Amino acid sequence: MALTFIDDDGFHRARLDQRLAALTAAIQAIVGTDKDLSPESPDGQLIGVFAEMIADSDALAEAVFNGRSAAGARGAALARLALLNGVIKKGAQFSTVPIVLTGTTGTVIPAGSLIATLETDPNVVPSVFATTTTLTLVSGTASGTAQATTAGPVHAAATKLSVPLTVISGWTGVSNPVDATLGSFQETDLELRSRRAASVALPSQGILDGLFAALSQVANVDHVAVYENPDDTVDGNGLPPHSINAIVDGGSAADIAQAMWIKKSLGVTQVGAVTQDVTDTQGRTHTMRWDVPLPTNVYVVVTMAAAVGAATKTAIQNAIADDGTATATIGGDVIWARLFVPISTVPGVINSVVSVFLGSAPGPTSEANLIIAFNAIARFDSSRVTVVP
Repeated sequence: MALTFIDDDGFHRARLDQRLAALTAAIQAIVGTDKDLSPESPDGQLIGVFAEMIADSDALAEAVFNGRSAAGARGAALARLALLNGVIKKGAQFSTVPIVLTGTTGTVIPAGSLIATLETDPNVVPSVFATTTTLTLVSGTASGTAQATTAGPVHAAATKLSVPLTVISGWTGVSNPVDATLGSFQETDLELRSRRAASVALPSQGILDGLFAALSQVANVDHVAVYENPDDTVDGNGLPPHSINAIVDGGSAADIAQAMWIKKSLGVTQVGAVTQDVTDTQGRTHTMRWDVPLPTNVYVVVTMAAAVGAATKTAIQNAIADDGTATATIGGDVIWARLFVPISTVPGVINSVVSVFLGSAPGPTSEANLIIAFNAIARFDSSRVTVVP
């Protein structure tokens, strides 16, 4: 019987030790059992080389077999399968933030000039950003955008990005008026499988499912919610009769509008403050409408039984902020009990937590869930997480 085979139960792969034993037995059947085929002998080592080559081929065959389904495919194989459903694997994204530069009028700050956050704790590594375009100071100031130099959720709280690293004569200061929009790491296989599963709604005849799936596949869109009011009266969310309200976080206006045009139902009223025109095949212009989610800043206070070091405080703050950002959804409440999940990932602290307070304003005192409006999304940042004492 073949050592590697496929039957009704799936793929059965021979392991290296099985291949080694089978080759040894086959050669002994030819030359006799008195031949030295121990691993230390030249013949034994040659058998080991052949066994490893065959085992590698077995592993490749198993990967090819598993790669034929989304459940077993990994990496590039899964990405190629997802393409068959029109789903493109999301690459890593960089945090971005608006900046205001100051200095001598006429000073030119080239694209790629580096800026860092001001950190008073020597154990905290500053976040480094770079200007995305060349900026010229007019009347001593210029506004632009900076992008993190590394992909992923790089934090920069409002006013903290204030240290110019690139030395340029005439450039004296920089600041960010708002928190950075966090980037993300490359989409994992698990996340891609989930998106691919949702993509089966793309050709659906249910308008809401189809529109939700289409908007979810738009490049750089992070979150989507689609609401419908099928009744003859205004509903509890304030939507007018027979209307839809798409709420989209991220993505370009042109791509979002095109997705809405393709999937929206005929004659329905679209609700939204953001508008973008699209042109149909007859050359007529249609205005698409949607909303972006309102940000609800989340504040957390973690009280410890005893003082912890600066590095541990930073680890707790980042863990809560990163987990909150990763799990946030439009209209999704912040569950108080879930805050203990990221805290528990910081070694040695979970048993020292006295209390965790949660709210939408500084200094929260509540141990209840934070309710998020249907058209809003929770926004986390490590600067809004306080660890005491």
